[in-house]
Amino acid sequence: MNNGAPFIATNLDDGMPSEHGILPGNGAICKVIIATTKKEPLNIGKPSHELIDLACQTINGLKQETLIVGDNLYTDILAAHRSGMDSLLVFSGYSQKHDLLCSEIKPTHQVDDLSQWLSMLS
Repeated sequence: MNNGAPFIATNLDDGMPSEHGILPGNGAICKVIIATTKKEPLNIGKPSHELIDLACQTINGLKQETLIVGDNLYTDILAAHRSGMDSLLVFSGYSQKHDLLCSEIKPTHQVDDLSQWLSMLS
């Protein structure tokens, strides 16, 4: 990077849920590189709306008919918000209910797990 190599991030998730708890995500790794090189990455993934816009174009999907489902308020749901789309925050992963209290980002819908969402649809 200091010699001209591009710094590209595929997402800025700080943590990833696993069976052993939260593990460092791509965003956490990027922060180490930023601190070392003093360079910011070009983010081509969430929470950037560009990737979602491209995905909608690729499948000929209408934003008003699409739901973004994710477990991370700060990347998945923020990406939906930036794209003008409805969102479903699932509390079985990274973000928890208390995160909503201290954030201006609000999902359209929220459930404890996907089975709860499926039961609401039937």
